Amino acid sequence: MTFFDLSGWIGGIAVAIGYVLVTLHLLDPAGRAYQMLNVFGAVMLSVTALYRLAYPNMIINVVWIVFGLYALLRTFRGPAVEDCDVDTDQITAEHGNDGVFQKLRARKWLHHRGHVTAAGRPRE
Repeated sequence: MTFFDLSGWIGGIAVAIGYVLVTLHLLDPAGRAYQMLNVFGAVMLSVTALYRLAYPNMIINVVWIVFGLYALLRTFRGPAVEDCDVDTDQITAEHGNDGVFQKLRARKWLHHRGHVTAAGRPRE
């Protein structure tokens, strides 16, 4: 088995493991671990596809990498204001702008720890 064959197997297994873990609710589909598995798997599959001159396969995996990197970068940003069910007008009226940012930082921390979803709702 060549390096390129092995990279294809590893990439396919990484993508499949990510999918299974999300299906079993063991990974958050918006979480870093799932996105990293997808990006890693797509990179490995792209290497094999390029070596085998399977350009359609390579192109779709490059697209998959771009989407995965975008999603991964979003996990570092935390939820956007519109993604959180926060009444920013009420918080601003009571605490000023600092209150809004404190609430969003708390949501981001809870999401990072797995207690709430990206939308700020409690995890079931």
